[in-house]
Amino acid sequence: KFGLNSRSPARIRLMMSPVLFIFIVQKWISVI
Repeated sequence: KFGLNSRSPARIRLMMSPVLFIFIVQKWISVI
């Protein structure tokens, strides 16, 4: 349990940064 808890924030950050970048790019493209 402790190992999973320590790993999940790092994994969430690694997963979220590309997802947010792609989401922003898609919004920007849709605006153009």
